[in-house]
Amino acid sequence: MPFIYVEANDEFIIEFPEPDYMSSWDSASAEEICEKYEHPKCTIDFIIENPDDPIQPMLIFVADKEAYDGNFFSEKLSATCYRFKIHGKFRTNVHKKVVEAIKEGAKPKIDGVTRFREGHVFSEDDRQAFNKGKWVFSVKKL
Repeated sequence: MPFIYVEANDEFIIEFPEPDYMSSWDSASAEEICEKYEHPKCTIDFIIENPDDPIQPMLIFVADKEAYDGNFFSEKLSATCYRFKIHGKFRTNVHKKVVEAIKEGAKPKIDGVTRFREGHVFSEDDRQAFNKGKWVFSVKKL
């Protein structure tokens, strides 16, 4: 599978309306599964609009395990609040169409996050708030 390079320096806080909104985000057993099977503990997820199939965007998942310089982690701040902090360079596996789109200058848009394999897709307002341009996507090593 081909890959791209991602450089990031970002931090954001997600607040949910009630405790246990994302049930696995606090689960010790979910974290153990990630460790046992070497799954990422957290990802930040991006999309690129697909001109060939507008219903199916191209996906990019930047995972904590893909860092080759720097780090990425998530932490619980309160019963309803989580922080995702990323700083560094990452080598991320993607579909070959994503590589082509990046070469052509496509700008990925933030779509959501995962923690312990449970994903949360952002609302349109959240996408705007979190899409601050602190990300570089490249087909060449950064």
